[in-house]
Amino acid sequence: MPQEQGVPAQLDEPTSPREVDVRGRTGWEVQFTDQSINRTGRIVTYAIDAETGVALSRSTPGLALELSDPLIDEPFDPALFTWTGPTRDEEDLANAGQREYEAKMQALSQMPAAQVTWTPGKIQARPIDGDPRTGALNLQVMPNYQDFTLRQWVTELGEPAGELSTRTPLMHRATVGPWTYEIRSHTPIDTGDCERIIASIVPADLPSTPADQIREAIDLEAAEQADAKLTRMLGTGRRLADYLGGDGGVSLLIRTDFSDDAKWREAAAAAMAPGEGENSDFSADLTCIDNPENNGLSIPDLIERIGDHPPYYVFIADHTTITDPEHPILAVDTGPEDFGSTRGQTVRVIPSQMWSVENNLSISNMDFDEFVESAGPDRVYRGF
Repeated sequence: MPQEQGVPAQLDEPTSPREVDVRGRTGWEVQFTDQSINRTGRIVTYAIDAETGVALSRSTPGLALELSDPLIDEPFDPALFTWTGPTRDEEDLANAGQREYEAKMQALSQMPAAQVTWTPGKIQARPIDGDPRTGALNLQVMPNYQDFTLRQWVTELGEPAGELSTRTPLMHRATVGPWTYEIRSHTPIDTGDCERIIASIVPADLPSTPADQIREAIDLEAAEQADAKLTRMLGTGRRLADYLGGDGGVSLLIRTDFSDDAKWREAAAAAMAPGEGENSDFSADLTCIDNPENNGLSIPDLIERIGDHPPYYVFIADHTTITDPEHPILAVDTGPEDFGSTRGQTVRVIPSQMWSVENNLSISNMDFDEFVESAGPDRVYRGF
């Protein structure tokens, strides 16, 4: 193939063909240097089948591939292309979140929408033809409108939470009849223009379902989603052995009491919840182990199973955690004594303070002893 102008050659001229035998088939071997491999190039050898032109082998220094027992010009059995195993529908292979998003967008496309009948804009015009003598002029008129996001919600139901569009700067908000409208834009829009936009809106029809029923359905859906999320986080069926050793990059919450599932879920959820007030950005990053094989697991047995390897601290939801109204979680020091740890020492932590203990222990910002010393007379840590 001719070399393109300005493009350096990456393959040099091949050697003259040499007859070779590859696994009983006659072929012709050629060699060339491939400059795309590195600056000095690398020798590549191909053997081409004399009968069919199929590559029988390819080799470079340190790597060789050969075609073994090729079937040439033989018809395939149709059964070769017949699948008799299990099948899955294409939609089942799609990500669940993607399916939910597509279903939501399909539903949104079918709902009645507010119609904006006026937007601010600039009109530009440039001449494309005419006659200066007579005043005849042809203009190309180009209206230029500004993009913005219009949000609407039924005022009685309240503003939707957690929408990505709320990251766009707020320009204007107004309530008109049963609707609240909001204009957001990265480009400033004059207040008067915002008011005129909203005044131009032809409102959509209200939902046919009463507001109290909609609110009840939304609350129920949110509760179901939160419960499903918690179920995934609880790690039911996880094996403790799979999380021992390694680099110790997880903070384990091990369930050792199986007398009350509801109390376990309550305690675990509270332990993983964000902190309160100014600490609301922090939460305990826990890996829960919920497996009956750990029922009644004692601290000495746990330390023996951990050995000299990470994790160097663990949290346990034991009988006291489940039955005590405060649900205090047992923190256990499992670090090596060579590093100053007191293996087996414990302190209980109320769930609302788990973020503090886990966050600081996980990055070695504080020692286990500091939480022990800050605990109350009942050896329960409730904060500094």
